Amino acid sequence: MDKLTPVDISNKRFRTAMRGYASDEVDPFLEQAAEALSAALQEVDRLSRELSRLEAETAGYRKTEEAIKSALVLAQQAAEDTRVAARQQAEQIVERARQEADREQQRLETIRAERVRLMAECQALVQSFLAALEQHRVQGSTPHEP
Repeated sequence: MDKLTPVDISNKRFRTAMRGYASDEVDPFLEQAAEALSAALQEVDRLSRELSRLEAETAGYRKTEEAIKSALVLAQQAAEDTRVAARQQAEQIVERARQEADREQQRLETIRAERVRLMAECQALVQSFLAALEQHRVQGSTPHEP
């Protein structure tokens, strides 16, 4: 059976027979049914268009959402990459500082050792001078032979 339209309802004519239908009741009812069907079909059409529009709008929002998600993932990755690079750079700086501190510590130890050596030399020199002075004093108190 074909789809029933409001025009089909409006144009439908029934035969009258003895003890047939009361046309003054059926005809207005058929007109009301045709109008109701027409209104319902228009509403279905309007709702279909609205649904299509909303589906298209939703698809646009989904694309936007995906773009935002992608941007967020990229931003998170960039942040993580930056953190990793900063951590590596900090580790390199700390390592260079440790190496420099080790070199300075070795230099300080060398200077301390040099100081100890120089002090020992100075002490030996002073003792040598004192011994020479003492010997000179002892020799100065005895008569000299010409």
